[in-house]
Order: sequence, then structure tokens, then C-alpha cells
Amino acid sequence: MRRMRIGTGAMAAMAAGVLPAAGGCASTVAEDTTVLEARVSDEPIAEAEVLLTVFGMSCPLCANNVDNTLLAIPGVEDVALDMGTGIAVVRLDGRTPVSRRQLAAAVDRSGFSLVRIEPR
Repeated sequence: MRRMRIGTGAMAAMAAGVLPAAGGCASTVAEDTTVLEARVSDEPIAEAEVLLTVFGMSCPLCANNVDNTLLAIPGVEDVALDMGTGIAVVRLDGRTPVSRRQLAAAVDRSGFSLVRIEPR
């Protein structure tokens, strides 16, 4: 069974009133994603884990949507999200090739913008 883990930084941010605890979420697009587009490719990712910086996640429902969309990609084994930082750690199974373009498209389908993809 795959589980989404929401980091404690996000819970502290909600308690401090920095993030909304529920509701009010809307899809948002990062101001400048042109630099990322140049780095997104169809080449299989060689690393076992990658870090995605996702712009606009502000509640558990947002994070759940991103999590489920990423987990639907064949070859994605696990996703750990931290809403406070917008970071998603994506673990790949190593048997099924996954590209940066697939990850970027999944984040886009979930209604958010991918700011950065980097090896972990």
C-alpha cells in the first residue's frame, strides 16, 4: 500500500496561520517556468530518487492530488510530499523507465506547476 506523507513543517505552518488549514485552494501557475522547460526531457531518469519542487500546494487535498497523479506513473514507487516546502521526493522502482517529462506532465495534470526537478 502506498501512502502519502505530509511533512511536519507543513503542519506547523498551518498551525501558525501561514497556510490555510482547509479549503480556499486554487490551481496556480509559477511565474516563470521557461527555464524548467529547457531541462525537461524524455530521457529516462538514472537516479533512484528525485526531488520535485511544486508551486502552489497549500493544503492536504492539493498534496493528495499531486501524490495520486505521480503514483499513477508506471515506475513511480513512492512519493513523500511536504506542503510547507512544496518538495516531493519521488522514489523510482528502477525497472520501468520514467522521464522528467512524465513527472512534469503529471504535476501539470494535477493543476500545479513544477518549478524544479533535481536528483536526490
